[in-house]
Amino acid sequence: MRLNDIKNFSKRFGVNLLESFIINVVRGMINESLKNIEPIDVFKAIKENTNLWSVAPDKLKKTGFVLKRRFGDIIEKFKDNIRLEIILAWLREDKPEIYSTIINTPGGEEWLSRQIEDIKEKLLS
Repeated sequence: MRLNDIKNFSKRFGVNLLESFIINVVRGMINESLKNIEPIDVFKAIKENTNLWSVAPDKLKKTGFVLKRRFGDIIEKFKDNIRLEIILAWLREDKPEIYSTIINTPGGEEWLSRQIEDIKEKLLS
């Protein structure tokens, strides 16, 4: 292997590692924020078009802002990887009752998509 090949490999490895780290942190934050949420709460939020950021606990917002301060440049690079399909897959695995509520409530997926984009904007703006 040439030196440039090793450097390129190391760079790609580092980027993949950082992306994995950010994705896992986001998944953990989602799970933490949902630990006391019941499916009926999600149903009501969808029906009332509740903005999740406006009702998010201050502790969660503070954690998000700390992540932005520490890893903002990295998060900015990978923010497009955090999208509806991935969040739904995580919910299907981690919170199947909430996943079911979202996909079975008319407008649920659209509502969640708006929430994801809004929260990303709030954290990264």
